Amino acid sequence: MRKRFAVLAVGVLAIVAVIGAVAAESHAANFTASGYPVSVTAEGALGNDVIKTEAGNIECKSHFAGSLGSSSSILALNPTYSLCKAFGFLSASVGFGDSCEYRLQSPFSPSNDATNSLMEIQCLYFDVLKGEWVEYPIVVTAGTCEMKIKSQFSKTRVNFTVNTAAGDLSMQFAVTGINYEVTKDGFGCPFGGVGAKTGATYTMGSAVTLDSTGGQTIDIG
Repeated sequence: MRKRFAVLAVGVLAIVAVIGAVAAESHAANFTASGYPVSVTAEGALGNDVIKTEAGNIECKSHFAGSLGSSSSILALNPTYSLCKAFGFLSASVGFGDSCEYRLQSPFSPSNDATNSLMEIQCLYFDVLKGEWVEYPIVVTAGTCEMKIKSQFSKTRVNFTVNTAAGDLSMQFAVTGINYEVTKDGFGCPFGGVGAKTGATYTMGSAVTLDSTGGQTIDIG
């Protein structure tokens, strides 16, 4: 049941995002594929993904998975992080709620080097029993430290590179101004106390390639 309403939440917010994009620019490009439905995956090398916070860096190996049922201005990706280290600790975990995803908005025009696309972090689902939206944030735990990243919208930027010859699409995060909350700051943890924080960044050292699992070509057009 929870999964069902998580999908409902994604659908409602997707409609809002699309309306906003159309209002801003009527000729926005879309994520496209040579055939639908298409599933896409991407893998980042160990240490390629870095989230920088007040207490230092979170570095992980990344995996992304998503799908397109048709041409769309939104590409939703479910991230998974492994082999993480953070805040000076050699082992860390980055946990996601069931409905947590990155929602990438396509650029306003087709380009082989499309920059400044918007990114949304969405970790919400609608709980029918409570009759309200419920947040299941990203939780980062390392040693005596714990921080949470909740849903936030219109963060820039994600750069896309279209490789028409190879039939794939690459992306590279350079996201700034991420808000987070420190929920544990124990002995040896380098945070400056618990509470709301801002100014975190998420960068990729190099681009990762979004490949289809069925051989389709991926494009922006």
